[in-house]
Amino acid sequence: MNDNKTKELIQKSVLQTSDAFTKELMEKIEFKKSQVKAIRKALIIACISSTVLLILITMVPLHFSLFHYQVKLPSIMIKIAGSVFVFTLLNKLLSLRSELS
Repeated sequence: MNDNKTKELIQKSVLQTSDAFTKELMEKIEFKKSQVKAIRKALIIACISSTVLLILITMVPLHFSLFHYQVKLPSIMIKIAGSVFVFTLLNKLLSLRSELS
């Protein structure tokens, strides 16, 4: 049952509910709406950052100079770091989703 139908049922109901119950129900509905917005924002941020990370993984030079020292990065390290980052984001999104249920 969606939120609008719940509101209509409460308004058309012959039974009288207490003010505390109605207030608590409306607060839960508003809280759920705000959580959905938060998850959408997190999903958009995760998609953008994953895309940027993917671009960086493919374009990062494996040899560069840092304070007059030659640094050589194995390509597998960059791929592992990128994978850990992406899976951490997915884990966070799944935990947010499970909090809504």
